[in-house]
Amino acid sequence: MIEFDLAIVQNAEHHPGLAARRVCAEKRIGNLARRMAVSVTYAHRLSQQRSAATWSLRLSLFAAQVVLLGVLLHRFLGLPTPVMINMLVAAMAISVLALVLGPFALWRIWSRGGRGVRAASTGALLAIGLVSWPLALAPTYFQLPRINDITTDTQSPPLFQAVAKWRDQGANPLAYPSEAFAALQREHYPDLKPLVVSRPVTEAFELVREIIRRRGWMIVALRPPGQGRDGAGEIEAIEQTTVIGFHDDIVIRLKPEHEKTRIDVRSASRHGITDLGRNAERIRSVLREFYARIDLGVALEKDDELDRRKRIRRRRPAAVDRTQVLQSVPAPTQQDAQRVPGRRLVPRQQDENRARDRRRQ
Repeated sequence: MIEFDLAIVQNAEHHPGLAARRVCAEKRIGNLARRMAVSVTYAHRLSQQRSAATWSLRLSLFAAQVVLLGVLLHRFLGLPTPVMINMLVAAMAISVLALVLGPFALWRIWSRGGRGVRAASTGALLAIGLVSWPLALAPTYFQLPRINDITTDTQSPPLFQAVAKWRDQGANPLAYPSEAFAALQREHYPDLKPLVVSRPVTEAFELVREIIRRRGWMIVALRPPGQGRDGAGEIEAIEQTTVIGFHDDIVIRLKPEHEKTRIDVRSASRHGITDLGRNAERIRSVLREFYARIDLGVALEKDDELDRRKRIRRRRPAAVDRTQVLQSVPAPTQQDAQRVPGRRLVPRQQDENRARDRRRQ
């Protein structure tokens, strides 16, 4: 039909009789052109809406994969912590972009119509879930001080020695920071003080060693009392967080003082400018557990005793020969046979007779 109208318009100049038909053909061609323009515009808007929704879902899925890959590689395959932190920062930035595109696509679909509601909604929800992780830690980040090294003795803190070979190049320095750290710690953590107990230093040292072993920390250095600085005993250990796998270093110093023992604990994060209160909580838990075990008088279990108990648990019970058991049981005598019916069967027969009489009544 469109070809016929075009032919009429072209030949109308040479054939005067086609003038009226030319006007109708031009109207039809104009209407068709307007409809095609509207269709092209609608298709362009629809493609924009669908592209925004699709990109929101794609970006959120990519960010989730980056977070999961970074955490798994850091937790199990030893990915450097700075690299993992950069991956998390990049994933959060991508999640924010996906969170912007998702509501924008939903608004375009709501106002102008189109498809892509499922993709836009899924992308926005997934981006919200990713962004909510750092947002949940934001109040703690702004509330706590910017310190990553906590100790019970700010004047003469315990020193790290053996953990130096376990740290990478981008880790925080091992030396205790300036007096500004100590002032911030005294302001926000006034309860962290040395623990003095009325126990010999050797006994306290073994008890601290057992507490560390039960917590699953990796002990990297053991200096018994008399081998450390000023005759003190020192234990250096490393704890790895459960989910992400951050490594924190701990050193515990036990110093004898007039038949008593003074215990100082220092906990430091390897990376970051703040620990979000993790080091202070670790020190509190260690001192609390030590004081509880001292108060309850829990006896120490040596390594040999622990190994013996483990072997007993793993050992399976031997098979029992019933023939030998029956042969080992003595045969009943005549007195036992006369005594048993009178002691056990008669009361049972009386109870059965009473029950039978009740049923008859």
